Amino acid sequence: MIPHATRVILLHWSALVLILANLLTGLRIYVSNRLESPPAWATWLPQGDLYAWHLTFALLWAVLVLLYLRHRFLVRRGFGGSPRSSKPGETANRLRRSLIYVGWGLLSVNLMSGLGLYLGPDLYALAVVHRYAAWNLPAYIFLHAGYEMSSANWPKAKAILLCRIDRLGSR
Repeated sequence: MIPHATRVILLHWSALVLILANLLTGLRIYVSNRLESPPAWATWLPQGDLYAWHLTFALLWAVLVLLYLRHRFLVRRGFGGSPRSSKPGETANRLRRSLIYVGWGLLSVNLMSGLGLYLGPDLYALAVVHRYAAWNLPAYIFLHAGYEMSSANWPKAKAILLCRIDRLGSR
């Protein structure tokens, strides 16, 4: 079994890479299909037919979500986790959990709206929901990372950023 610290680092960095890949391919799809004349900055976006790549990255997101759920299951069963250092009733812990739920909500809206666009008709309203949820994911990353770095979790956040498994601790 992969150690807890390694799982945490792999999950976080995989999520970041997938968000960037999906944003770049999705932005190319948007520019190619919705705009009459692409802006000059669009030349740095990936070129070609990117629907297959965008869909592949979305499927990898679904796999990553399943791996995260497995990780949470293992931690709750006592495999590779230590008891929480903060009490469940603390304001900081509630804020952290709320931020994580916001991330789950954005990711869920993004995956479901993308699935609706792929399987259903090309509805403009669904495309708008998908686009805004996608643009909010990078903002969420900065919010989540900023909170973790500014809270008592800074050593663990630093270990994730620097891929330092040895400094992440037993949790």
